[in-house]
Amino acid sequence: FTVVIGITAGQLDITVGAPAEFINKTKGLLGVFNKDPDDDWLPANGEPTLTGNQTEREIYTKFGQTWRIKRADSIFEYADGTSFETFDITAFEPKFLNEVLAQMTEADRTKAEQTCKGNNECIFDFAVTGRVATSWCTVYLHSQCSGKRMLRNCICRCTVKQL
Repeated sequence: FTVVIGITAGQLDITVGAPAEFINKTKGLLGVFNKDPDDDWLPANGEPTLTGNQTEREIYTKFGQTWRIKRADSIFEYADGTSFETFDITAFEPKFLNEVLAQMTEADRTKAEQTCKGNNECIFDFAVTGRVATSWCTVYLHSQCSGKRMLRNCICRCTVKQL
């Protein structure tokens, strides 16, 4: 497995890769590694609960939250003064595209649509950060990496030189 962590366009960038021999052997919060994107929203209990028309909030609740671990399941070691509870922030709630869009000004929405050309991930990044560079990086990564996540050891990165 590879995990690459860095800063890209002013934000945390995490890329995870798995060798081809793990196809059909792994599942989790990042999906089911089996070349079938239609079953990636499988909750931790293995019982499909999503039908395809959920809001992002419903996906977060019915899928994402099912993968939250308990203290007894943690495999991490914690530095002095920290514990599982330090990092288990149950009050955290991510931002959701439809809710962020509802709060955007018309001018910002127009700028996001012009910059992103229909790419929802890009529009989200622009809406949340207000940074065109972040949005451009999202578009670049989408164009370079879409579908490659299922191929062997492909790591897609966006650098300032590519923007």
